[in-house]
Amino acid sequence: RIRNRYMGVIVGKNTVLHDDPELNVRVEVDNLRNPFRIIVDPELDVPKNARVIKAAEDGKTIIIAKKEMAETMKGYLFKEKGVKIVDGGEYPFNMREVLRKLGRMGIDSVLVEGGRGIISSFFSEKLIDGGTIFIAPKILGDEHGKSFIGGFERKSISESFELRDIEIKSYGKDIAYRFSGVEWKDGE
Repeated sequence: RIRNRYMGVIVGKNTVLHDDPELNVRVEVDNLRNPFRIIVDPELDVPKNARVIKAAEDGKTIIIAKKEMAETMKGYLFKEKGVKIVDGGEYPFNMREVLRKLGRMGIDSVLVEGGRGIISSFFSEKLIDGGTIFIAPKILGDEHGKSFIGGFERKSISESFELRDIEIKSYGKDIAYRFSGVEWKDGE
């Protein structure tokens, strides 16, 4: 249902490599609209048989890659399947510029669904308007466990990003924290 609200859903290549998502709407909703499936994959490493690539015949699969990758054999094979390859610029990509390019394609809203790197880049570039964080009742508890966000560091609580207007809901055993704003604590 959440995907149906947005023009696009964006994930990183590792989400595709590890989870093989479809990134579509699979429940009945009024005014069903499947979003554009957007994958950030600088080197075009996602497999050609991934479900999100197999669905590309509808013209709604986009890969954000390095410019030169579009002209390689890999790029040609993706394009042959119906994938649109968008130049992400210099890597690591400036996600604000990526959003501008998507906007020029008519994609005016994007659900940042995952991977740690993608979510972190949107937070570090202060591009989050609101969101939902789902938490499962599972604890790994080791020192090597990864947070859902990282790659930048705030030195103190006073520098932290603070989620605003929080609403807590449960979905089965999972808990969701919905927020409709972020206080960036540095004047932005």
